[in-house]
Amino acid sequence: MMRWSPLARTTATYYRQSMTDRASLTALRNMIAEVETLISTTTPLPENRTARSLELLRAALVLTDDMIVQKKREVEKPH
Repeated sequence: MMRWSPLARTTATYYRQSMTDRASLTALRNMIAEVETLISTTTPLPENRTARSLELLRAALVLTDDMIVQKKREVEKPH
């Protein structure tokens, strides 16, 4: 069983909490979009890897966009 140091646990907890804020989700979306652009403009990889990579990245963009919309709704929801 792997034992996590207190610093690693604190860092992991912070990371999970910070990834749920809208700015972090937007940053993640932008990184995925940049990788998608890089892959789509490079020499194709063998064995259909480029197409599969693009498919996965585009799915990740859709999921991230949905998470951003959900976060926006949470913030706008009256209490």
